[in-house]
Amino acid sequence: MSQIEWKQVSYWYPQMEEPILKDISFQVKEGEIVLLCGKSGCGKSTLLRQMNPSLVSGGTLTGNISIEGKLLETMSPMEAVKNIGYVGQNPEAQIVTDKVWHELAFGLESLSVPNVQMKRRVAEMAEFFGISGLFLKDTNALSGGQMQILNLASVMVMRPKILLLDEPTSQLDPIMAQRFIETLKRINEEFGVTIVISEQCLEQVLPMADRVLIMEEGKLVELTDTRVCGQMMWEKKNPVFQALPAAMKLHVETKSSGSAPLNVVEGVRWLKTKKLATFETLQKEERKNTDISLEAKGVSFGYEKKQKKVLEDFSVSFPVGKVSAILGGNGTGKTTILKVLSGIYKPERGKLKTKGRCVYMPQNPQLLFTEPTVCEELEEVFIGHSRQFGNLSDKEIADRVIEMLEFMELNEVASNHPFDLSGGQQQRLALGKLLLLEPDILLLDEPTKGLDAAFKEKMGELFEKLKKSGKTIIMVSHDVDFSAEHADYCGLLFQGQIANLEPVNQFFCENYFYTTSVHRMFQRLDENSPVITCKQALEVLLSKTVPERNGEG
Repeated sequence: MSQIEWKQVSYWYPQMEEPILKDISFQVKEGEIVLLCGKSGCGKSTLLRQMNPSLVSGGTLTGNISIEGKLLETMSPMEAVKNIGYVGQNPEAQIVTDKVWHELAFGLESLSVPNVQMKRRVAEMAEFFGISGLFLKDTNALSGGQMQILNLASVMVMRPKILLLDEPTSQLDPIMAQRFIETLKRINEEFGVTIVISEQCLEQVLPMADRVLIMEEGKLVELTDTRVCGQMMWEKKNPVFQALPAAMKLHVETKSSGSAPLNVVEGVRWLKTKKLATFETLQKEERKNTDISLEAKGVSFGYEKKQKKVLEDFSVSFPVGKVSAILGGNGTGKTTILKVLSGIYKPERGKLKTKGRCVYMPQNPQLLFTEPTVCEELEEVFIGHSRQFGNLSDKEIADRVIEMLEFMELNEVASNHPFDLSGGQQQRLALGKLLLLEPDILLLDEPTKGLDAAFKEKMGELFEKLKKSGKTIIMVSHDVDFSAEHADYCGLLFQGQIANLEPVNQFFCENYFYTTSVHRMFQRLDENSPVITCKQALEVLLSKTVPERNGEG
């Protein structure tokens, strides 16, 4: 008997004529890991919420959802909490108490677990997840990665049989994301917990999944085994293909035979069967820093006087017309940098020099939303900055709004409330709103968070257009692959400083952890390999020559 079963399920949000989920049927066996993927806004989050009664807010559902043979609608709230755990994509949104140990105990208190048993289970879970050292800390003092681990531990302390996760690594740095995924794998293998996980970045998640559930526009288009999903997506031109692990993508795109590799180890074995040209040593060139758009010199900043400074003697300069990416672990101060550079925070010491007008996009795009509809949100730009756009006619404003709606692929949700959009759609709306301001410098905090692979590519193309028009883009990101593909310079933030802002190839070729899986594979063949992206790897595999992408990238 299947542990989860959907039979012809459709779901309408309140006051919506069209269903967001359309006649969906599938089964999940006990102990399986099922990966849910699809473009942003296709209904993934809605599907997950339908299996957690506490997250369903009204609407109309037809068909049946069963958990272990019992209709979900007949389960009591207590049964649902005990059997079904849920972890969302925003770590802060799920935390409800002030202390780490309070958070771990909160669910057990709701289930009326005896005090002695509660203490034992909380202690055991803190040790398992490696957060015993944080036990007495305030929850608001945790980094994003620590919060997400705490969310998972707070769910698992109730010993659910099914774990639902909605893009849980979207705000985690690469190292923390890997640890989180490894923890999920342990939970599945050691406790037999069934996992259904939605993700946009599949590099780390796909290798541990048993099957892949693919959605398009509210419909289930495929439920297939992990090893064959790449070939199927390639043949059907499914945009999710671009989010697959690099090894699988390269195997499919080069029309190779045999089983598709899923990770770096399997990718290296496969590459060793190919006859590749000898790699040339990467030539390193110094960055020509002749025209600077934004510069920080000796900047220091801290939130509390007695606490250690977040930024200490921080100095960096960003060249005009380039994309610069700042990477680093959760809690290292990347967001603080952008807020200081944008003028939101005033540095305690040091100087800032800016050439042109800056705009800042926060990690949480909802902070920019003030209007009841998506369309009005974009129109508000021209109302709120009437001095800048005073000479525009109503028709010109309407044309610009329509053009931005089309470019950001938000036409179909133009009349929706911004808070009703998916995470990826909210990111696109926030970026679109800022672009209408026609800034000289864009400061973007995790701009690819929640975006599907197809729109990431579109964003990369947009960056190229902005660069050609002389715009400067400075982004904080955990998205290593996007940074390798579209940034010109990268820097790693550690202990409040960036050692150096380096050309992208130099940065990723010299790193061990903060690099791409493509580089890890090719470096195993030649330690001097300059290959860091799938596009470069394809050029090597198909033409047997080494692509040139040195210096400024």
